[in-house]
Amino acid sequence: MLITRVLQPSYFNPSKVSSVWKLRLFQWSSVRWGHAATCGYKAVVFDMGGVLLPSPYRLAEDWEIRNNVPNGTIKEAIVLGGDGGPWMKYMRGELSAQGFVQEFGNQCSNITGRPVPVHSFLTDLTSKEMAKQLPEMTEAIQCIKAEGLKTAVLSNNFFLHSGESFLPVDRSQFDVIVESCIEGICKPDPRIYQMCAKRLGVQPTEAIFLDDIGQNLKAAAQLGFHTIKVNNVNDALKDLENLLGFPLKDFVPNTRSMRPPMDFPRDSLTKYLETTFGEELSGALFVRQFSHGQSNPTYYVRFNGRQLVLRKKPPGKLLPAAHAVEREYRILKALGEAGVPVPKVFNLCEDSTIIGTPFYLMEYFTGRIFKDPSLPGLDANERHAVYTEMNKVLCKIHSVDIQAAKLEDYGKQGAYIQRQVQIWTKQYRSSETHTIPAMERLIEWLPRHLPPNQITSVVHGDFRLDNLVFHPEKVEVLGVLDWELSTLGDPLSDVAYSCLAHYLPPDLPIQKGLQSYDLKELGIPTAEEYFEWYCKNMGIPKAENWYFYMAFSFFRIAAILQGVYKRSLTGQASSASAGASGKLAEFMADIAWDFATKEGFRVFKSESGGLSKNPLKRSYSTWSRAHNSRTFVPRAYLHSNQRGILIISPEGLSTNAKSLYSKLKEFMELHIYPAEQELRDYQFSVRRWKPHQLIEDLKEKAKNQGLWNLFLPLESDPEGKYGAKLTNMEYAHLCELMGTSIYAPEIFNCSAPDTGNMEVLVRYGTEEQKERWLKPLLKGEIRSCFAMTEPQVASSDATNIESSIVEDDNSYIINGHKWWTSGGLDPRCKICIFMGKTDPDAPRHKQQTMILVPMDTPGVKVLRPLTVYGLDDAPAGHGEIRFDNVRVPKENILLGRGRGFEIAQGRLGPGRIHHCMRLIGHAERSLSLMKQRVKSRIAFGKTLAEQGTILADIAKSRAEIDQARLLVLKAAHLMDTVGNKEAALEIALIKMVAPAMTQNVVDRAIQLFINNEFQDAASKKTFPTINPSTGEVICHVAEADKVDVDKAVKAAREAFKLGSPWRRLDASQRGVLLNRLADLIERDRAILANLETLDNGKPYAISYAVDLDLVIKCLRYYAGWADKWHGKTIPIDGDYFTYTRHEPVGVCAQIIPWNFPLLMLAWKFGPALATGNVIVMKVAEQTPLTALHVASLVKEAGFPPGVVNIVPGMGPTAGAALSSHMDVDKVAFTGSTEVGRLIQQAAGKSNLKKVTLELGGKSPNIIFSDADLDWAVEQAHFALFFNQGQCCCAGSRTYVQEDIYNEFVERSVHRAKNRIVGNPFDFKTEQGPQVDEEQFKKILGYIKSGKQEGAKLLCGGNPAADRGYFIQPTVFGDVSDNMTIAREEIFGPVMQILKFKTIEDVIDRANSSMYGLAAAVFTKDIDKANYVSQSLRAGTVWVNCYDVFGAQAPFGGYKASGTGRELGEYGLEAYTEVKNVTIKIPQKNS
Repeated sequence: MLITRVLQPSYFNPSKVSSVWKLRLFQWSSVRWGHAATCGYKAVVFDMGGVLLPSPYRLAEDWEIRNNVPNGTIKEAIVLGGDGGPWMKYMRGELSAQGFVQEFGNQCSNITGRPVPVHSFLTDLTSKEMAKQLPEMTEAIQCIKAEGLKTAVLSNNFFLHSGESFLPVDRSQFDVIVESCIEGICKPDPRIYQMCAKRLGVQPTEAIFLDDIGQNLKAAAQLGFHTIKVNNVNDALKDLENLLGFPLKDFVPNTRSMRPPMDFPRDSLTKYLETTFGEELSGALFVRQFSHGQSNPTYYVRFNGRQLVLRKKPPGKLLPAAHAVEREYRILKALGEAGVPVPKVFNLCEDSTIIGTPFYLMEYFTGRIFKDPSLPGLDANERHAVYTEMNKVLCKIHSVDIQAAKLEDYGKQGAYIQRQVQIWTKQYRSSETHTIPAMERLIEWLPRHLPPNQITSVVHGDFRLDNLVFHPEKVEVLGVLDWELSTLGDPLSDVAYSCLAHYLPPDLPIQKGLQSYDLKELGIPTAEEYFEWYCKNMGIPKAENWYFYMAFSFFRIAAILQGVYKRSLTGQASSASAGASGKLAEFMADIAWDFATKEGFRVFKSESGGLSKNPLKRSYSTWSRAHNSRTFVPRAYLHSNQRGILIISPEGLSTNAKSLYSKLKEFMELHIYPAEQELRDYQFSVRRWKPHQLIEDLKEKAKNQGLWNLFLPLESDPEGKYGAKLTNMEYAHLCELMGTSIYAPEIFNCSAPDTGNMEVLVRYGTEEQKERWLKPLLKGEIRSCFAMTEPQVASSDATNIESSIVEDDNSYIINGHKWWTSGGLDPRCKICIFMGKTDPDAPRHKQQTMILVPMDTPGVKVLRPLTVYGLDDAPAGHGEIRFDNVRVPKENILLGRGRGFEIAQGRLGPGRIHHCMRLIGHAERSLSLMKQRVKSRIAFGKTLAEQGTILADIAKSRAEIDQARLLVLKAAHLMDTVGNKEAALEIALIKMVAPAMTQNVVDRAIQLFINNEFQDAASKKTFPTINPSTGEVICHVAEADKVDVDKAVKAAREAFKLGSPWRRLDASQRGVLLNRLADLIERDRAILANLETLDNGKPYAISYAVDLDLVIKCLRYYAGWADKWHGKTIPIDGDYFTYTRHEPVGVCAQIIPWNFPLLMLAWKFGPALATGNVIVMKVAEQTPLTALHVASLVKEAGFPPGVVNIVPGMGPTAGAALSSHMDVDKVAFTGSTEVGRLIQQAAGKSNLKKVTLELGGKSPNIIFSDADLDWAVEQAHFALFFNQGQCCCAGSRTYVQEDIYNEFVERSVHRAKNRIVGNPFDFKTEQGPQVDEEQFKKILGYIKSGKQEGAKLLCGGNPAADRGYFIQPTVFGDVSDNMTIAREEIFGPVMQILKFKTIEDVIDRANSSMYGLAAAVFTKDIDKANYVSQSLRAGTVWVNCYDVFGAQAPFGGYKASGTGRELGEYGLEAYTEVKNVTIKIPQKNS
């Protein structure tokens, strides 16, 4: 019968010869007893070299002698190299074989002073002799596995030249394999032992670890492993035997040592055998228990030279009519005489005094038993022959003449199924331990649907492939085993029973199934084909009620499993794993009910001609567990024993899904989260359009661990041929986990759009399309894109597209303009699913067609990448693509003409679940980071977690996440149980709920930075920061006001008080901290450049290469000044000692602008922190993001709390509060002249605090006629248009001498027209958007003013895009000094070119402005350059260049352009007070 089988795996190749009686059945992974329970250990972990294989150290000694290498060189090189040496790097997979040979060879050569042929050592190390597993260990492992313990190999190993890992052991011997080169960590790192234990599912104290290296054993022992050092293999095995309590020798396949409850007296059996065979026993009687035999205990017996099988009744009270060994003996004897291949029986002993219960003896076969129904190791023809032979043998059994075999009374004739239903119902009731709903329904349904006509024959009752012993070489059945359930009955029940495996998953704990295989490819018949064979061989018509027989077969299995489970509770089951059968009974009952449902539909269709065409809409509830067996119809494709239940936690998942979840979580913690920083940096680098090798390496690791293609819903792939056989709800939980890292989905081959495209190919593709495109997609060899959305139409509605697909002979010609084609820019993208219209005149939902377009087809042109909030999502990207007369073959069409909308609807649901659950994972990670932060940070004597407002935000976030998750899981559950169409409302709702929830949660995590802690604003107010490229909100930032400013100033004052850590810090250490901050900014350069471009709009290339470069140099420059800005000693008259001190001013308020957010931050931070001040910085409300990121780096660098405080907010509130604050000692401001005046007034009215101002400008750029004209034109263009014209020192008055004026203007207009304006993340872009809508409108207003006042508009003058704040590069000619555009600071890409005649004329006009920030002179005459530069009233004058900055040179303005200087040594002065100290001394000496 199904359960009378071996519950442990066998370790021989089933396609080869093996001595067997009954080798078999199910590998059990969840529950193990036997010696595992009695000895306290559940697993044994083996090292490889020196334990399973010969010792590499002994090999090294021999190799050194043979190659004349000094003794101990290899060992010394390993020890000297340490953790960072080539040996350990090779073990961690960080070196290839070639790299190892080179590096380790150099190391050995350095030790010996001469070349060492390490390549020869590596060859010997991997030779056949070293790669041969020790036979003693192989047998020991077989014995260990037979007792129900798990085994693992935990090896420090390496990659060979071929790229494969070196692990020359039979992998099937081990439940878990942990290879250092694959995992990237080595023994004795504790993590690798913990990983092994976790994968085994045991605690370290429940495992034994064998290794030959002391430090590896020590590390394991510290974690709780029991350890055995292997110096001598036999001695180590004796130690292991003592710990386990059972022998590790004399292994017989599929047997184990005797379990105490199943043992019996040997003496009486010996006497019985001596009498039976007429010979005395020589030596000891050898007996082992077969691991199978849930019902009748079965034993291997060796008596002298005879090998026997003994089958006996189990002890204790038995279920009625069960375990009748007498019947088994009778049927075997009768069938053997009738020519049916069965084992030869020797004797039946009904004397219970011999071994406690009746038993019989039979021969021990030598042959093959195929445990796996997929028949691995055989080719398709051999598999076909095996199933053909199986079918013929079954027909032979059913053809036995009952009367001739004298079996008329072997069972009742007629009404077999009815009696069986009654029997198994009774058996089930007698062993019932809890209610199984499906069994209750079946008990009611089966008697009502009995087959009307049943014939009678001998039936086996448990006929399956693994009950057949095949000839060692030929496809011939030698014997049919396990006749306990045989009787007279309906032969079709045997046929159905023999097809059980066809409907079981391959990873089912008790029985490998065929559900996910391509049976045609394997050469194995489907269940239906097998049934047809049988009917043909027997000469009978095919029965229509096949589903009934399958339902009955699974019902019977469920009843048997429940009986086994009940007996396991009393310790009477013969298998060590019987206790796990309880849940399996529910599982089998569910499958039985699915078949009953199918049979019901078959009957209904045959009687009514079809289903109702008007079913009730939404006739379901979220909690769809059945309460009435007549109304509940579960989806047949669901296999989880949790069917019908909304699973809200991973703990409720099926065994398979839970295992995948656990492995996925471990993989992410070990490999993905630690790699995120490197991947983030790469994604913002110039190399980002080339896939990162680390991603590809992690993909291979994921694939090797079975974490691959998890996404395909069970409905699309019911056999699990392509995916992991997860329901939408099961995968949703895994998808949430992947969502905690944006890099995870691709690593597991579960990222869009590939997932949707693969599902389309699975559901709708032809076999040829699957072969060409689906297989490489599933393998991760290529990627894909989906082209539906179009620029000209609102094409989120699939019916609204305009692209065309026109038939032309044997081809289709495609024309269309698509955008937001995700994945289209990836260099690995080889195939596009294109949606267009084939028939515009057809009904609205029949006009569209989907077709496969290879990306290398002529006419496919990728125009540009599109960005989302400034992100281009390289390397996949979101492409704008044009299809011009693209010709593809007709066979590329999907499903058929006019079926595109149908496909679009079919692919919609699962993808929506994926996206929403990933968002929930993202929100969960944001909340987790928020919770970590508030527990670790202190504000005003309490952790942030103790602040009521913070707790409210956390609670609100938790509620919103859980609400969204429940809604998405509900949608997934409905898709699984009632289908996508019925779940349409929920699918629509989650698209709205999940993104909004995620934005809210993430927004709450972006806060003020006060006292080294991120905090919410006291008012709880936030303001949006806008992406100027799109006008869309990036996120919301906490808005500081006066209360928050007070908190920040208080924190700063506390940090500045005498005796504080900051005040006591050595000046050189301030320099160390500034250098450390510069290092961290350089580390995060790509992230900061991305944020700067996203928030400000400047081209990414400028942010990364210019702004960040100047920021880092500025901080490092001032770090060098920290211990060099000092006072002097002064020799005043008299007996006095006088010296000066440069002391920090104190609390410095710093208010910075939006045009160079990071650079202005560095200009303020550098001198203030180098001289020992503390800072409260208000960042511009338009661009707060980079400063907030730097705030986190300030803490990471080690600055004490309160030294740096950052408060995003508005000028009239936060800015004004700082300017007038009585406890602020200095204000440094960069911005407009108007605001500068207000700040100076506020400072004077409050405490007369120090003020430095870097304000506006209208800088003259003077081009003399003797200048290098090409250079001057380019530099003048740069002087004005750099940073979108948003520079306080921009050369916004371009004075050109009259004799070159016309040519200069012409060239300048040409240059402006060719300036590239566009996506700031495109490296070709020279000009991005203006910072915000206010600035955008202000600039357009100035352009209008220029035209109205008579200036000549030569180019530009309009917006440059239909969204975002882009303005065309604009040039005005014929500008006079009195025009508004020549007097006022425009702060935009508007160039004014003015004409002058003489030097005196231009100097007067240049100095006539209220501003005096900067100026420039272009001439080849050095005297002229000197004269003009000395005459100009400006803080900076450039000669033959513009915008040249260095941290070493001061910057500041004359007149209304400000007071004080920044940068260079001069920049330090404003941040220090000079204190004179005079001390009376007894006598002064020179």
